[in-house]
Amino acid sequence: MAGESSGYEFDAQERKVIDGVEGALNALGLFLFIYGIISVIGAFDAFVAKTPQRLSGIWSRAEGALFIAVDRYLRKGADALKQVVKTTGDGMPKLM
Repeated sequence: MAGESSGYEFDAQERKVIDGVEGALNALGLFLFIYGIISVIGAFDAFVAKTPQRLSGIWSRAEGALFIAVDRYLRKGADALKQVVKTTGDGMPKLM
């Protein structure tokens, strides 16, 4: 399958839609990354300060790590969509 052309080419409107989705995935990924970093820093602060919220700090660290992992997943999807928009003649196999 790799390297085969499906014979279908996305038109300009379809490329614009795919490009928009790629941009939205990147923006959402960036937001989740920043939120994840803030969560991890806040959790670390609560843990070091030995406040009564220590247990919630552990949960916040796990939550922040999950947001950072989701960011990586979304950005990989955005990169795949970027390849669909950039290439000609083999966009459909890249999309699948």
